Amino acid sequence: MFLTIAALDSPLGRGGHPQLFALLDPRRHKFASDAYVGLDNQRSSLNHLAFEIDESDFTAEKQRLEALGLAVRVFDFPHMRAKGLFFKDPEGNLIELICHSSDPT
Repeated sequence: MFLTIAALDSPLGRGGHPQLFALLDPRRHKFASDAYVGLDNQRSSLNHLAFEIDESDFTAEKQRLEALGLAVRVFDFPHMRAKGLFFKDPEGNLIELICHSSDPT
């Protein structure tokens, strides 16, 4: 379930992707299904938090995160014309930095 929070005047927002609060079944979500291990009272069932960055910062952010020793996974969302950087914070929560992608692929 996707709940629109607000329309944004940002590259993703202008491309039709507003700020969202998304509730997804992790067993069916393409990105989360391989990491789903079931619900556990000792940990959150939160899949990830996403923050929009500018496309011009994408490469520098990837390099910065890797320099911090974080394993960064790049994921393309062609249907949204977006791309994201996924990594885990020190508590193991999945974080995404997402931006508009001007690459037509």
